[in-house]
Amino acid sequence: RRRLVRRALVGAGCFELLSFSFQGPDEIAALGLPAGDRRRALVKVRNPLSDEQSCLRTSLIPGLLAALRGNAARGRGDAALFEMGRVFFSSDGDLPDQPRRVAFAAIGRVPGPRWEGAAAERDGRDALGIWDALAVSLGLAYRLEQVSEPPFHPGRCGRVLAGDAVLGL
Repeated sequence: RRRLVRRALVGAGCFELLSFSFQGPDEIAALGLPAGDRRRALVKVRNPLSDEQSCLRTSLIPGLLAALRGNAARGRGDAALFEMGRVFFSSDGDLPDQPRRVAFAAIGRVPGPRWEGAAAERDGRDALGIWDALAVSLGLAYRLEQVSEPPFHPGRCGRVLAGDAVLGL
């Protein structure tokens, strides 16, 4: 499945990001997650190299946003990135829960002309197109419903469902 996911996202124009599994508490705090959100319960590293790497990540989003900011600061403001990797949540056992996740983010203009004319700024339709390419490659039948879910803008977030199972946001 990982190969299918990678192929679908690269085929949709995204570049793969490989980042460390460490993050600082400020990165999660910046997402504005509500109290009680599982992603706020950070797993602390016993002997971190720095405060910025003092916890195991609970989301791939901060790494993607940092990479997009870095690209924009270097004059590369048109980018679509994805990452596949593990996130870490506290558990009752010796080791944290380590589910695999995939996330993508994009900014700037879509390369090349589009059906409506010259290259346009990316928007929600591009995100839906990337998700659809991924779902088609995995053979998933899905539906979308509009939700307000942190850290996304209220009214501009969709929940992806297959049956009653939530696949993502």
